[in-house]
Amino acid sequence: MRLPKPIYEVLPYFLVAIGVLFVTLVLKGYEYAPTLSIWLLGLFCILAGIALFLTRLSYRRQHADDE
Repeated sequence: MRLPKPIYEVLPYFLVAIGVLFVTLVLKGYEYAPTLSIWLLGLFCILAGIALFLTRLSYRRQHADDE
């Protein structure tokens, strides 16, 4: 399954932003945030966004050299 290009391009930034939001909610002590699960979800989103960005960057650099 392929994602449309506009969604695919924004996905890493969206994941990192959501992750930062979740971690910020926990650090600010938002009363309705279950602390550990939201913190872990935020950390996972940040790491997934960074991994996706780095994988995409590596792939594009590799294929730019081939052209």
